[in-house]
Amino acid sequence: MDNADRENSGNPACRARAELALGRYVLRFRMLEAATLPDFSGGMWRGVFGKELKAMSEGRAPAPAGEPPDIPPARLYEYFFETPPPENAALLRRAPRAPHPYVLAAPFHDSPIHLRPGDEINLPVTLIGHAANRLLAAVLLAFARAAGAGLGRGRGRARLVEALEETGAGADMALRRVFALGKPARAPLAEMPPPPQAPPFVMVDFRTPLRMTLRGRLMKPEDFSAGTFVMNVARRVSLLEACHGSGAPRVDFRRLRQTAHEVRLAGADLHWRDQTHWSARARRELPFGGVVGRVALDLRAAPGVWPWLWAGQFVHAGKAAAYGLGAYRLSWGAGG
Repeated sequence: MDNADRENSGNPACRARAELALGRYVLRFRMLEAATLPDFSGGMWRGVFGKELKAMSEGRAPAPAGEPPDIPPARLYEYFFETPPPENAALLRRAPRAPHPYVLAAPFHDSPIHLRPGDEINLPVTLIGHAANRLLAAVLLAFARAAGAGLGRGRGRARLVEALEETGAGADMALRRVFALGKPARAPLAEMPPPPQAPPFVMVDFRTPLRMTLRGRLMKPEDFSAGTFVMNVARRVSLLEACHGSGAPRVDFRRLRQTAHEVRLAGADLHWRDQTHWSARARRELPFGGVVGRVALDLRAAPGVWPWLWAGQFVHAGKAAAYGLGAYRLSWGAGG
């Protein structure tokens, strides 16, 4: 047991388990035709993913052959897009719905991306829970069909050429191929990297807009609260464990909230990024702006929150995390 484990072992409010199965994949596509993708492509990818899953669920497109998965083909769309809550999920009493078992972590760009035939694009996809990762073949098939039907402005066709799984984290991160054209697929490992020892200070780099509410309204840069951020992450990780993991963690949230508000903001360089997303369902542009930038957190008085922060960087934080919003990365020390 390392120092971090000793510090956390006696505090049931600060235990974040690393039992949640996370399959972190990078899908690589090669363009067959020219196309222009939006600067924020998470919404686009989510739209085409849902369209192909619905076609499989309704029998208009065949699902992958092989061993029957936990989720039957007829429920693919429901599982990923209208995720039903598990029975007796007390954590969901204050949540309008169960969190989706995936994150489409497409990066943000400053302007639309113009692609030519032969160009390659990557889409990071995280599948959350064993059931979702056992559906990897269906997920890859959905994205392959979507790319083949055309992407972005110009509807340029693309081909899914391979899928790589990320293992480990930081300096220990490696890639293993789980799919390649013309080669047998490999079973995913789907593991969350265990957290290292809690650092006294950590830098949080928000890569995509964080849409988090504070006192009933969207948090702006000047309103950023370290304790509120930590609790937002802890609630999301707990909900994901309850719905897609081994069950709700035994957490004293009142005590955890007290601990979270002992985290001190040691520095901040934040700004607001305006962003919109075209919603086919609403048939209009929806606001997707949020906070981006960096903050330094002092964890010396609350090292027990570290496992929650560690887990959160793999599943994002705030609203619309499944689209890719609320992505953040942690760094600390000389080589963190």
